[in-house]
Amino acid sequence: MTDLTHPATYTTWTDVPGWMNEREGAKLARLAKAVAPGIVVEVGTWCGRSACALALAVRPLGGKVISIDSYKDESQAAAEAIRTDPTLTPRTAKAIALEAADQLDVYDVLDYWHCDSLGRGADYRLHILHNKKVGLLHLDGHHEHDQVMSELVAYTPLLAPVAAVALHDYTFEPYGIQEAAEAVLPSIGFSFLHPIDGLGVWVRGAQ
Repeated sequence: MTDLTHPATYTTWTDVPGWMNEREGAKLARLAKAVAPGIVVEVGTWCGRSACALALAVRPLGGKVISIDSYKDESQAAAEAIRTDPTLTPRTAKAIALEAADQLDVYDVLDYWHCDSLGRGADYRLHILHNKKVGLLHLDGHHEHDQVMSELVAYTPLLAPVAAVALHDYTFEPYGIQEAAEAVLPSIGFSFLHPIDGLGVWVRGAQ
């Protein structure tokens, strides 16, 4: 797991605290570049580590990143972070994400949506993405099987004919992420590529 220290200065996405390692972040960046100038939608911002990696990747190509997080105290990320760094509360994580995006100057291509990934708050916003070109969906929020299934069902209709879905902590126990992906994605034309450490990647169409 990546060290969750949080420096005052962020010069690149790897300075931002979080659990995504450099190999996983580099793969996400390549996927984002492949679909640019399409939209990237991420569920699970936390400190903004992967969001900043995605934004830096698509900024020269005219892409756009939307990263969604409710920052609830009872969230899975909050429970995991508190075991590593008791000072890293949801409020602190949200502040880090905002500060990192500001220092890395990616606000022109990165939007943070502070709402639940499902339900009324998300539904109101997600309707604007219909008929848009969403090229990459990155799921890294709550990892329980039923939640991942629900997010896949809700978000995959937004994806373009040529698209990718990346799921972090793909094979980690006791999560059911892999099982949820295998239940949903093949039926809508996606094929599994390969895991990059903890990142599972599915693609549809040419990449």
